[in-house]
Amino acid sequence: MRLARPVVQPIVRPVVRGITDAFNGEEKSKSMRLVISTTGASEIFTLPCQDVGVFNALVNWGDGTESSTITAFNDGDLSHTYLVAGTYTIKISGVFPNIYFNNGTQRLKLKRIENIGETGLIQLDNGFDGCTNLSYVAGHADTSLVDTYQSTFNNCSGLTTFNLSAWNFESGANFTNFLNGVTLPTEEYDALLIDLDNQDIINNLTISFGASKYTGGGSAAAARANLITNDLLTIIDGGIA
Repeated sequence: MRLARPVVQPIVRPVVRGITDAFNGEEKSKSMRLVISTTGASEIFTLPCQDVGVFNALVNWGDGTESSTITAFNDGDLSHTYLVAGTYTIKISGVFPNIYFNNGTQRLKLKRIENIGETGLIQLDNGFDGCTNLSYVAGHADTSLVDTYQSTFNNCSGLTTFNLSAWNFESGANFTNFLNGVTLPTEEYDALLIDLDNQDIINNLTISFGASKYTGGGSAAAARANLITNDLLTIIDGGIA
């Protein structure tokens, strides 16, 4: 149970409009939407997963071809050939319990996470690890069942927009290297600290925010202090901006 703490008001963020504006609200909220980029003709992209959870999902590849039904972490239909080089929005609906770039061969193709959605996620360890071209993370997310965030955004050094205000971290028991190798813009890190402080985070965890720096003397500093004092977190970051 949390101890009494000062109330820290969340930062009101401007609405960031992007590719998902073309879809209706139901689709935006329930489907996972990833923006990838290919560079050559007949290039294969594979959605990387690990053997955790039960899959029963439909993947719309964003190029006008037939959607793929996914029923296993190693389903052959997780691979798709894009005939023409370009940028594509992949929509995943149904049950898709994890994603696992894990610093692998597909990592440089991921550009944006427009929506995590409601796909029954239960694990995000190394989820976007090494995705250095990933610049944008925002949108709706049901992460209430995710129990590990170890290295989720490890070395995602290109991040500039990082709005996790819709994420629920209360089941997370491991945040080791969560944002290791990343320096978020100060306003993004400020908001993240406040978002975390407004949740009932598991106590006695170590969370790495890379070299991200927070604004001293304000709401973010108060939130960070609350997390350390009341939730007994060990926070690794770059200190005061």
